[in-house]
Amino acid sequence: MRFGQLDASQEAVDEPDLLLEGFYDYRQAAYGIATGQIWLLLGPKGAGKSAVLEHLRLSWQPRYDRFFDYWDLRSFPVNDVTQIQTGQSPGAARAQAAWELLLLLRVLDSFASDQALKAPAVFYAVKGDLVRTGLLAGDWRTKVVEWSKATVKFNLQVAEIGVEFSNTPVGALQVTAILKKLLEGVSTDSRHLIALDGLDSFFFEAEDEWVSLAGLLHAIASVNRFLAECGHTATVVAAVRSDIFEVAPSAESNKMISHSVHLDWSALGIGTGNHLWQLMTAKAAVSRPGLSDLTRTYMGTPIEIGPHTTIPEYFLDNTRLLPRDMVALMGYTQQVHPGSGPISQGEARAIITRYCAEYFQGEILDNLAGILPTGSARKLPIFRDALRTVPWRQFTFDDVQRELEGELDASETKALLRQMFEVGGIGVRTPTGSVEYTDFTFRKVSGAGFTAQYGFLLHDALTTAWNRPWSARR
Repeated sequence: MRFGQLDASQEAVDEPDLLLEGFYDYRQAAYGIATGQIWLLLGPKGAGKSAVLEHLRLSWQPRYDRFFDYWDLRSFPVNDVTQIQTGQSPGAARAQAAWELLLLLRVLDSFASDQALKAPAVFYAVKGDLVRTGLLAGDWRTKVVEWSKATVKFNLQVAEIGVEFSNTPVGALQVTAILKKLLEGVSTDSRHLIALDGLDSFFFEAEDEWVSLAGLLHAIASVNRFLAECGHTATVVAAVRSDIFEVAPSAESNKMISHSVHLDWSALGIGTGNHLWQLMTAKAAVSRPGLSDLTRTYMGTPIEIGPHTTIPEYFLDNTRLLPRDMVALMGYTQQVHPGSGPISQGEARAIITRYCAEYFQGEILDNLAGILPTGSARKLPIFRDALRTVPWRQFTFDDVQRELEGELDASETKALLRQMFEVGGIGVRTPTGSVEYTDFTFRKVSGAGFTAQYGFLLHDALTTAWNRPWSARR
């Protein structure tokens, strides 16, 4: 059986059949995007956002009437977009205008590759001008950096579309007006999708990054509204971390919720009913046709490991309820249990031990990179060691800070603990009356967010990996 890879883009190259035949469309995310109802894909890192986009890209490849433009922003200079000289003052409006220009260029380029497009000759003439002036360049990263440093004018021959600046060099805002005029005059029955991915790699710690993100979200909404008004079956869709979206500096974000889908896999708890088991079964069935229930076939052995009496519960409780964790866990399951019979209690324990030590702690700690300012890299190992050696799985901010005294100040410690919470490594313990709740970002009981006021709880997998005592500290 094959369960895929941790990175969806790599899985699309090495095992594309798992993203086609073995794809599980959780919350109908792919269907919603394909039909144009959804253009915002939300979820934490590892929730399967990229898998949805890769599934659409692969499934559309054989279709002559489907056009998928994948735009990976991982190495894109998003900060520099806010500096593109549009003639406006710095801020959210300029960032939105700059992103609108870039998105409309991607849309026009996609339309130009559509042989079914009905368009006047001026459309292709201007497209040629856009290529010659570098607006439709192969290396946009270099161009964006250039445009951010000086006001740039472009020569476009657009007299035929009746714009008043048709014979003089034009700036960024005028180019946007020209692009809209051109797109209003074309038609096609084909479906076009511009998919933005890679924003998970950004931490959005700098002010320019937040301004750029807000501008991007507003630009996506504006461009999609414009395309719908033109009657085009074209959409710009973006995959965005849910925690970043929730705090984005935008007064319009709530209006975007109706066009979004949230890949929250915590529904139905940690038992066999969780949709993650359906996802794993769908992938496994690609190489094992006829397999209908992975848990019933291989995980029916009763166990007594801590509070857990079933293997599916035990396994899920050691994840963050994310597809990425599940793929990793099933990989260790195959290494420990290569046979075809049910998994034994001893094997289940061995699987979790290896998974926690070799995968989970590295996955969590890797997400701390980039949180502290440049030049603070040596402080990360010190923080990691302090966290690894807290006496109990339950601890407080003061427990950690005492160990870090003279090494990290309180604000740095708090920033790293916040990130540990955001990526699911620790939970926040919140007293409510006589009851104390523990909220993890992937499974919130009381609905509380991060706070250093009360206590923290290590994730089960980190507790195992670091061999911390499970009992209460007092």
